[in-house]
Amino acid sequence: EPVSARLLANKQPVAVRREGSDLVLALPPSSPDPACSTIELIIRGEPVVYKNPAILAPAREFVKPILVTIDSGSKELEVRYTLDGQVPSDQSLLYTTEIKIAETTTIQAAAFHHGRRVSSVEQCVLRRVEPWPTTAPKANRSGLTVEEFLGDWDHMPDFNQLAPSRAFVLSAVELDWPTPPEFVGRRYQGQLEAPETDMYRFELTSDDGARLFIDGKLVVDHDGLHSPESKLGLAPLSKGRHAITVEWFNKTGGAALGLSWGSIDGKVRPVAADQLWHADR
Repeated sequence: EPVSARLLANKQPVAVRREGSDLVLALPPSSPDPACSTIELIIRGEPVVYKNPAILAPAREFVKPILVTIDSGSKELEVRYTLDGQVPSDQSLLYTTEIKIAETTTIQAAAFHHGRRVSSVEQCVLRRVEPWPTTAPKANRSGLTVEEFLGDWDHMPDFNQLAPSRAFVLSAVELDWPTPPEFVGRRYQGQLEAPETDMYRFELTSDDGARLFIDGKLVVDHDGLHSPESKLGLAPLSKGRHAITVEWFNKTGGAALGLSWGSIDGKVRPVAADQLWHADR
């Protein structure tokens, strides 16, 4: 609410009144400063800024039920929302706590002040998806098989068309050189064991390009020449073993490769050695 207003140049009071959500100042016919006159406006309490509400979900696709929060942007505003695709009104559900979503749902939300809508409508479509089935038969050796290739690439090559220079086994998606060589690529293959049925978030870190495939589907595409960077991807997995392939190449300079994962509502951690398997050749 306005308390007072005045021109700073000559201390002349300026009448101020409220019209709905606006403050209207009655300015004098001439300005005391030809370039820029400043008005001091004193208000009671903090300003209420009308912002669109933010619908916050761990992911837009899920397997198990997820919790969704809505941020109004101001403690003076209330949020009304709907779960049936209808535009929120002052009679719609009042947001007070987390919303549990178990099926495909469209959330629409808007901010209200003293019963009047003061923001645009925000919409978020959340889709429940079926988890990918497990891979059979189970592999019996821990770790992943690694094929190493030599070549000069700017983008990921088709390793199926190349002959590996050597093949071996590693316990994790990592680089095992003290000093990584240049003009080299690798393909890591095996099985990843999901501890439970859920939507998983994967974080692939690489320098240069890398790609992650789960059950033959591209989950993270981090191809191209770049410095060490991380990129995220999602995969809905059933409990048990799933085929995993990580492709990586390094052109020149430094090199990096790592893979972390976790549920969509938790932190990602490096894929552990006891979660990776491969079959006897």
